[in-house]
Amino acid sequence: MITSPSNQFETSHVYDWLNDYYYDHLDEKLKDSLQMTSYCTDATDDENAARETCTNVGSAKVALLSLDEYNLAIPKQMECMDVIEFACLDNEGNVDECVAPMIPTGKTCLEVMEEEGLVVDHESGMVDVSGTFVNDINWSYLAWEFPIGYPFSYSYTLTPAIESTHGWIFLCGPTNPIPNDVVNNSNLIFGVRPVITVSPDVVLGDGDGTYENPYREIENHENEKLYDVVTSGEYVQFNDHLYRVVEKNASGTKLSYDGSMLPSEYVEADRGVIYDETLELLQNGEVLNELVDVNNQAKIVDFTWNTGQPLTYSSHYSLALEDGSTSFVSKTGALKVGEMYSIPTNFIMSFANGFPENWLFHYWFFTTNNDSNAWVVDIDGVMSGFTSKSSRYAIRPAFVIDKEVTVISGEGTIESPYVI
Repeated sequence: MITSPSNQFETSHVYDWLNDYYYDHLDEKLKDSLQMTSYCTDATDDENAARETCTNVGSAKVALLSLDEYNLAIPKQMECMDVIEFACLDNEGNVDECVAPMIPTGKTCLEVMEEEGLVVDHESGMVDVSGTFVNDINWSYLAWEFPIGYPFSYSYTLTPAIESTHGWIFLCGPTNPIPNDVVNNSNLIFGVRPVITVSPDVVLGDGDGTYENPYREIENHENEKLYDVVTSGEYVQFNDHLYRVVEKNASGTKLSYDGSMLPSEYVEADRGVIYDETLELLQNGEVLNELVDVNNQAKIVDFTWNTGQPLTYSSHYSLALEDGSTSFVSKTGALKVGEMYSIPTNFIMSFANGFPENWLFHYWFFTTNNDSNAWVVDIDGVMSGFTSKSSRYAIRPAFVIDKEVTVISGEGTIESPYVI
C-alpha cells in the first residue's frame, strides 16, 4: 500500500476506500461527531520504532495507525488463567496441552503463580506480570481483542519500510510485525483498521471502554426501523443467525452472514463449492432456504448483485467495488472485495473450538482475478488471489433487508445484536 515517504497515503486506493466508501456508510450522527484524523507516514526499518516526531504529516476523515501506534501498551496485569495459557502458546499462537499439568491437583492457579514468585491479587484474580516473560513480547493493546488461542489477524499500517517496495503489516497477537511486499505481491491482500477522531464535545452515556462493554450512547431502538438505526459493522440477529451490517443502500440494509456455511448436501458430502457453484446456489435459493425460513423470507428484498471489476493488485480496494459485467437479481448474494472481509465471529469460534473442515477455512468473494481465478478470505483474515475457480471453499452469504423491517430488541453489539 504505502511504499515510501514519496508515495503518500493520499494517493492510495485504500485512502479512497476509507474516505469515500467506508465514510459514506457511517451513521450520519456519528459523522457529525467527527473531526479530522492526523497521521504520519514516516518510513522505518525498525519494527520496534517509537516515533518522537513526524516529518510526513497528513490528515483525513478516516486514516490508519502507524506501526509505532500499534505498540503502545504492555500489559501490567493479566488474569491468572491467561498467564497459564500464554505460557502454553505454540509458535502458531495456539494453546497446546500443557495447561492442565501446570496446575497440580489440589492447587489453584493463583497459588501456582505465588510459588513462582509473582505478585497476585486473590480478590480480583489478577497476576502482576511486570518484568516477566510476558514483557519480552512486542505487545499491542489491539492484541487483546480476542482471548488467547484465537486466530490472529493481519492489517496494514501507514508506515513504509525503508526498502522501496515494502510496507509494514501488523499481526494482531503476541508476535512481531512483519514487512510485506505490498506493491509486487498481487496475490495477497490484508485488512485495514479504520481510525476516526471523535470530537471532544461528544458525551457518552454508558460503557467502560472494554471489548465486552464499549462506550456508547444510551438509546432504545425497539420498534424503530432497522434501516434508520444501524451503521456499517454492527451486528443483527435474523432468523436465529448472526449477521454483520455491510451498508445501507437504496434498496435496504445489506447484511452479511457472520460465518461461513454450505448447503446440507455439501456438508454431507464433506466438500466445499467451486466459484461457479457458489453463484448458482445463491441464485437458485438453496442458500436462502438453509438460513431463513419461508415466513421470514418476505423481509428480504430482491437485489441486483454485481460481481464487480476483476481485482489484479492487492491494495486496489476501491476499484473492486466498481460494477462489472456480470450481475443477477436474487434475494441472496455475496460480498465483493472492499465491502467487508473481517474474520466472521462464527469462523473464529469454529477455530477456537477445534479446526473446522478444510472448506470452512476459506470463503469466496464475488470478485475475480481473471477468467480462471477468484478471491477468497482465509482463517487469518488474509485475502488470497490467484485461487482457481475450481477450488472448493465455503460461502458467506449476504441479504438486503427491507427498509420497513423493525427492531425488536438489542443495541447492535456482538453481545446484544439488533433482533429483527
